[in-house]
Amino acid sequence: MVVRVRPAGLDDVDALAAVELNTALTAYADIFPPEAPTPTLEEFTERWGVRLTREPVAGAVFVTGDPIIGLVMADPAPELDPDPEAHGHLRALYVEPEHWGEGVGRVLHDTAVEYLRVCRPQLRPLTLWVMERNERARERYEKWGWTRTAHRQEIFPGIDELRYDLM
Repeated sequence: MVVRVRPAGLDDVDALAAVELNTALTAYADIFPPEAPTPTLEEFTERWGVRLTREPVAGAVFVTGDPIIGLVMADPAPELDPDPEAHGHLRALYVEPEHWGEGVGRVLHDTAVEYLRVCRPQLRPLTLWVMERNERARERYEKWGWTRTAHRQEIFPGIDELRYDLM
């Protein structure tokens, strides 16, 4: 499978939201308890609209597929970090579940990492947050060279995210 990646545009907001929602509902089905609020397409649509209208120095979003089947955001300003100038951040790597295992995620990952290393070389280390119980994603990131740090944050009662770094 040939994976062609391009920058996302405002016309992609609805597709970005749909891919994120579908992927999150599948990937996190066994992580969140039944009482957790279910994300909505409207929430994700609003969030992607905001992300894509921020100034260009705020990051880059890349997609693949027609229709879109995967996305990733390379972000030099993590929303949850008090010192966003210190590092680059890989955010929102989502691939439609029926395309898992085809190499789409790896190509999107590598595109985001390369963008941060070339366009923002002063930002080291690169970071990402992943749910502790998302073993599938954690295995992938570790295989791709990411190292777990001691940083953790609770995102829902009983559900923590772990920070990974890539030098």
